[in-house]
Amino acid sequence: MDASWTTGPILSLALLLAVAGVVKLGRPASAAAALRAAKLPAPELGVRALGGAEVALAVVVIVWGGPVAAAVLALTYLGFALFSQRLRSVQGRSASCGCFGASSAPVTGVHVGVNLVAAVLGAAGAAWAPAGLAAVVAAPGEGALLLAVAGTLAWGWFALLVLLPEVVVAMGALDEDRVAEARARG
Repeated sequence: MDASWTTGPILSLALLLAVAGVVKLGRPASAAAALRAAKLPAPELGVRALGGAEVALAVVVIVWGGPVAAAVLALTYLGFALFSQRLRSVQGRSASCGCFGASSAPVTGVHVGVNLVAAVLGAAGAAWAPAGLAAVVAAPGEGALLLAVAGTLAWGWFALLVLLPEVVVAMGALDEDRVAEARARG
């Protein structure tokens, strides 16, 4: 298989984008709320259009790959990083990005950082073109491994964006409960 080193990471970011887009298409309320919280226009139809554009871009990146698709992916994730930072600056730590639906995960510096890393990987894909799905599946052994790596990376991105912040919030709540109990005792 003639695939660039960027193929796995780019595929993983496209998978993540596809999931976020499908969620926005089906349940746009969380993303609309995040846009409003950032003091941006948030019509439900606009959020659905954004979700549709995310799915369409993900399909192009996954099916065809190439430097142009990777560059557009880079710009998309750069936009997400800028939006995440704006949301943090306007709403503080309590803001949820609405990327994946009704998640209560706050937008953290990790969220901004993950989106910036994704933008850099997309830019690398513009220089070292990622392969499309046809090239990946044409090499059964390598292709299967690459798809497994991409799926695992996509889950890792999701965990960093959604699960890690939820754990941190839960741990903070536990600490607050312990402090309150200690004060009550004493």
